[in-house]
Amino acid sequence: MTGTIYRVNILTEFKILNVVENRIQKGGALMAFDYSKLKGRIVEICGTRAVFANKMKKSERTISLKLGGKIPWRQNEIMDAIRILDLDVSDIQEYFFKAI
Repeated sequence: MTGTIYRVNILTEFKILNVVENRIQKGGALMAFDYSKLKGRIVEICGTRAVFANKMKKSERTISLKLGGKIPWRQNEIMDAIRILDLDVSDIQEYFFKAI
């Protein structure tokens, strides 16, 4: 088992939300977070992942890998996504860091 830790600091109006992502290598796949709510919001607001990927200026493959937990979301990508999906910074934990 290999562990990787990603730290994300997000400045809100009153405090810094410090979220630690612990990922565990298991059977060749990174296991981490449940993105089902994020996937639903993408379809609700953008219609398809392809449209969301275009708005994020990312390839569909990159978005697929991020939503599949294969590669991590970067801080600036999370901020872009919440703007595109009309979310608030207070929603970040619920959409991007929901434990499985």
